[in-house]
Amino acid sequence: MDFIVYAVTAAAIMTVLLVGQQLLLFDTGIFSLGGAAFFACGAYLSAVLSKNAGYPSFAAMLIAALAVTGIALFVGVLWLRTLRSDFFALATLALSLATVVVLRTVGPGGLTGMAGVPSFGTIVPPDVVPAPVQTMLLCLAVAILSIIAVQALRGQRIGAIAAAVRVDENVAATLGFRPLLVKLQIFLFSSFLAALAGAMQAHLLGVVEPRMASIDMIVLLLVGTILSGGKRAWGCAFGAMVVVLVPEVLQRVFVARAEPQWRAFLACQAAYGGVIIVMIFCGPWLQRFTGVRLRRA
Repeated sequence: MDFIVYAVTAAAIMTVLLVGQQLLLFDTGIFSLGGAAFFACGAYLSAVLSKNAGYPSFAAMLIAALAVTGIALFVGVLWLRTLRSDFFALATLALSLATVVVLRTVGPGGLTGMAGVPSFGTIVPPDVVPAPVQTMLLCLAVAILSIIAVQALRGQRIGAIAAAVRVDENVAATLGFRPLLVKLQIFLFSSFLAALAGAMQAHLLGVVEPRMASIDMIVLLLVGTILSGGKRAWGCAFGAMVVVLVPEVLQRVFVARAEPQWRAFLACQAAYGGVIIVMIFCGPWLQRFTGVRLRRA
C-alpha cells in the first residue's frame, strides 16, 4: 500500500512537469532542455524557505515557483529573442548542466544536497486520513488542475496564436501577432509548472540533490514529453507513468532476485530500454491513447 501511494504521488508530480513541457514543445515548437534546471531550482528554493526560513510548505512551494518564473523571464527575454530552434535547445541544455555545477559548488549541502526538508502539511487530522494519502490527493489535485489549465489555454486565443507561431513565425507576424510575446508567455507557464513540480518533489522525498538537474533528468523529461503526445494534456499522465512507475517496478523485480547490485542495475536499465523500444513500435495503439504520431521513414 505504501508503495502504491508513493508511486501515484510521484507520477502526479511528474505529470505536472510534463504538462508544461508538452505545451512548450508541441504547441509553440520550442525545444527546451531547461526544464530540469527550473525543476531543481524550484526544489532547492522551496526546501530552503521551508527548512531554514520556517515558511509553511504550501507557501514555500508557491513562492519558489514564482521566483523561478522570474528567473525564466530573464532567460526567455534574452534567449528567445536571439536564439532559434536547435541553438535554443543547446543553450537550455547548457543551463541545466550549469545548474548542476552551481548547486554542487554553492548550493546547500554541496555535492550531497540537503536533507531534512519538511514534508507536506496535513489538512485533516492524520488519524482520519493518513498523511501520505493526503499528500497523494493533493498532488493528484494539482496534476488535474494543471491538465485542465493547459486544455483551457489551448481553447483560448493564445492557443490558436501559439499554433500559428509553431507553423510559421513570419506569417504569424504579418497577421498582426507577436510571436516573441506568445512564446515567452508559454515558456513562463511551463517554467512555473516545472518549478512547482520540483518543489513538490522536494517535500515528498525530504531531500534535494544537484542531480535533479543532471543529464539523467533531462533524458527522463525528454522521453516523458515525447510519450505524452501533442494533442491531449492527459496523455502526460501516461508519459509520467512510463518514466516513473516502470523503473520502480523493474527495480523491485530485479533487486528481489538476489543478484549483485551492479548486475541488477544494468538489467533494470536494459529492461527499461526494451520497454521504451516496444512502445515506440506500438505506434497505432500509442496514438489512440495519447495522440502521439510516430512517423515512419
